[in-house]
Amino acid sequence: MRVAVFEWLRVLATVVVIYHHSALAYYGSPMRRWYVLDPDGTIAFEALLRIVDPFQMPAFFLIAGWLTARTLHRGRAGFVQRRLLRLGLPFLVGSYTLVPLLMYLKRTTQSGLQDRFTDYWLGAYLTHDYRAGYLWFLSMLLVFQLAAWSLHRARPRSFEPAPRPPSVALAAALVAVVAGGEALAQVYFGEYAWVEWGGTGLLTYQPSRLASYAAAFWVGAEAWRGGWTFREGLFARPGLALLGVALALGVQVAFGLTLYPAVSGSGLLMLVNGALYAGTSLVTVVAGVAVAGRLADRLGQPGLLRRLSGASYTTYLIHLPVVVSLQYVLLYAPANPVLKALAVLLVSAPLSFALADLLLRVRWLRRVLG
Repeated sequence: MRVAVFEWLRVLATVVVIYHHSALAYYGSPMRRWYVLDPDGTIAFEALLRIVDPFQMPAFFLIAGWLTARTLHRGRAGFVQRRLLRLGLPFLVGSYTLVPLLMYLKRTTQSGLQDRFTDYWLGAYLTHDYRAGYLWFLSMLLVFQLAAWSLHRARPRSFEPAPRPPSVALAAALVAVVAGGEALAQVYFGEYAWVEWGGTGLLTYQPSRLASYAAAFWVGAEAWRGGWTFREGLFARPGLALLGVALALGVQVAFGLTLYPAVSGSGLLMLVNGALYAGTSLVTVVAGVAVAGRLADRLGQPGLLRRLSGASYTTYLIHLPVVVSLQYVLLYAPANPVLKALAVLLVSAPLSFALADLLLRVRWLRRVLG
């Protein structure tokens, strides 16, 4: 049943990512940056974004860590070649096709660019405007998986099963490590800064989130090694876990309204911010796994779930052009921004999954993406 839990969690995390991107065009912060910026933004989205941001990508890295540990335990022959084919090839193709289309839309709507797309692609994009964009996840995951492969090559028994339950001490240690990593990254890079390793854009990441992603990947690997069933403790009580999510959100809002102005710009702010992100990430991922476990218990692994789960990776690859296209269509529609975001989500999520399912029916695409 652990596989069913991860299938439900993968679909849930994919839908949350689509929601996140659906809302970004309508986020009311003056610091917002997105491909389409609706003039009717609202700060109402800030609260929900503070919950989904610490959940979505750590959930993906946790799933990837579990699958990587299981795969390496079965044998590492051909592992690197398969990872390069599944992650590296889509990354290169997407960053030279899908991402430049999004960047072109951004430049034409926000910077007044009047060049044709081919001129922009051959000129600005290939010379100085190249971006990994939302595909950064693929290159970062590839780095993590290659690191795991290197560890397994150096220590072949590193992914041998070692049954042990998750512990409170482990959770506390993870929060401390991630909080410290967040604080240090904010000192040197800032909270929301993106860094391009080597200046090439091939490896792009947020330093302030790196510790949480690495921790989630490691927890996923430990979950496989430890034989965690995700049926004990909070994992078996989704209602209590979701209450924890609500409390985490309340703490973040209270901090933003009270302590934040007093300690803004100080080391204390960075440490508190890091602790809040680390704690929220842990709580939301636990809640997500708990909800996925309850769904697995009650509904099992229906055929539709397996299709959606199998298409989740491809859905991630193609969802953003769908989302941004819908945001562009609704750019000047006379409607409340919340309703616009909801419309984008309700259309783009099923449409992206459906398109992904169609793509996976092509044999050579299924070999790469399936």
